[in-house]
Amino acid sequence: MRLNDALIPHYKCVTIPIHELKGKVRLSENYLKEKPTWYMIDGKLKYFKVRFDYRLFTEQFFSKFGKDVLGLDTLDYQIASVRAFKEEDRMGEGEKKIGLLSDNFQDDRYNYYLVSELLDSEISDLVGYGYSLEGLLSYFKDVLDEESYNKCKDFLIRLFIADSFTMQLDRNPYNIGFQVPRIDGLKYKQRLRQENLTGLPDRDKYVEFGEDGLVKLKGLIPSKVYDNERILGVDHKNVLLYNHGDIWTPIWPYNQQLLFADQGEARVVMDEEYFGLDPNLVELYLNHPEYKEVLERLAYDDEYRKVLEEFKTSNSQVEVDPDTHEYFEGLLQDRKETIRKVLTF
Repeated sequence: MRLNDALIPHYKCVTIPIHELKGKVRLSENYLKEKPTWYMIDGKLKYFKVRFDYRLFTEQFFSKFGKDVLGLDTLDYQIASVRAFKEEDRMGEGEKKIGLLSDNFQDDRYNYYLVSELLDSEISDLVGYGYSLEGLLSYFKDVLDEESYNKCKDFLIRLFIADSFTMQLDRNPYNIGFQVPRIDGLKYKQRLRQENLTGLPDRDKYVEFGEDGLVKLKGLIPSKVYDNERILGVDHKNVLLYNHGDIWTPIWPYNQQLLFADQGEARVVMDEEYFGLDPNLVELYLNHPEYKEVLERLAYDDEYRKVLEEFKTSNSQVEVDPDTHEYFEGLLQDRKETIRKVLTF
């Protein structure tokens, strides 16, 4: 991997104290303390993720692939060099770091909820459904009106398919998010409880009353897709871990029964219960055949290759060397074959 210095911008930035960040970014204080590298650049608030390894490539690859091929609203990333310093050290040089810059996509008109927050029983009842694709779909089916549910369902299934194709290993509760219009006077933790909305004078904007007497939430939609770096068998120390024939073992499985501890456990289930086919993909295909065309597009087209080829040119911020490009190409060809086999099930 080689960085194209001519295409990498350089910035000097003043650090923003946590107490000020709390008023600019709708994230918990603990989360901001873990990830405090937010800076004002060119008049916009941006997040800087320090990286200097293959994750510079994988984050950009998934952003382009997810948007261009799967139609996901992915966050755009720019590799940049940042020197950060405190206000009182403005005349100093600061320490230069390489990483990924992305715009703050939050809008003050909305509340934002990560799945990790939906798993908080004070906010929602998701914890009773479990962290899996099936669990999230069941939860949203129970609490959302039809329009909101269909948007969230399409988003989640397309994200799951994109993760499967790229061998995503870290789709955790902190990088799947949703947003809903904010209501003045209603606390953050109260917003997703229908009983807190039915007495509002303009309640029809926020809830729907069904003929069965159930009250459904309106207006919840997916937010941007971000933090996709653990794909294509890339470890955080430039180690390429994928071997031909490896099984996808996501921490966000189709259902809780398909959360595997390792390759050995996954292979036993695959061979004994799924006829040698990818268990998570089989369950998706059987339960959501309406996404067959999306799977066929990945199995028989080479749209991913157009994205991958961009990282071999001098117009890219990061260029992948021929051997590594061959490794990524081989992995993605394996995934195409895996999907083809599932489609014949």
